[in-house]
Amino acid sequence: AFQSYLQPIDMATFRRV
Repeated sequence: AFQSYLQPIDMATFRRV
C-alpha cells in the first residue's frame, strides 16, 4: 500500500487506508 516503504505490502494495509 502507500506505507509499503515502512511496512511490507499486505491486505491489512490496503484496508487501513
